[in-house]
Amino acid sequence: MTKKINYKLVPLWISIEKLTFKPKYELVPFWNEINLFINDLEYKKSEDFLLYRKINTFLCHGPAGTLYIIKKALGMQKLKVFISFLLDYINNESTPGHYFPSYVVLNQIEQIKTISNLIDFDSTLNEISKIMHENHGDKNAKGWQSSEMLVEKRKDLLTRKKLAQALEMSQTTLWRVLKDHQAIAKKYKLKPCPTHRNYAGGRKYYLAEEVQAWLNYVDSFNLKQKS
Repeated sequence: MTKKINYKLVPLWISIEKLTFKPKYELVPFWNEINLFINDLEYKKSEDFLLYRKINTFLCHGPAGTLYIIKKALGMQKLKVFISFLLDYINNESTPGHYFPSYVVLNQIEQIKTISNLIDFDSTLNEISKIMHENHGDKNAKGWQSSEMLVEKRKDLLTRKKLAQALEMSQTTLWRVLKDHQAIAKKYKLKPCPTHRNYAGGRKYYLAEEVQAWLNYVDSFNLKQKS
């Protein structure tokens, strides 16, 4: 029986040996949230979550990073060329030289198709965008919004007169309430009353739900300061 020889690792293999140990990663808040979803049985059964997870993987791993590298290194025009190439690559699937979907991908497509009529894709992207903003400290961000979402929001934009009617106040009362609350917000460095303009310097418009939520927010903060 031969005796086992104890070899000493050269520096290169010492480095490689260290790399073989599984590191312990601490999840940032965004991925903590995703991790909770993954452990939720209801979400595991949801095809909607499958799409949500796929988009997050695209954004937070290699694919979005590759697009960013092309844009920054070669310019926006070359990125558009690459996207054109990419669309051709996936539009002619299962033909030589193009994308060939695996059985797993085909199965996932069928899963998502079963609830496609229930998915508001624009809102899904908006929610993902909000989480991204929150992960970077902006908890009040509206997130990315499609042109359709912006058009839909414009339908609900109100002048101050219409806003007073929506909040069931007179215009004079509304003006006084907004002025008082804006003074409190300025004093405590809170966010200002949310307004919308069609162009810089243009007329102010309001969303009734946003203004009411802001009024409640300022009132709540002011009461805490007084207590």
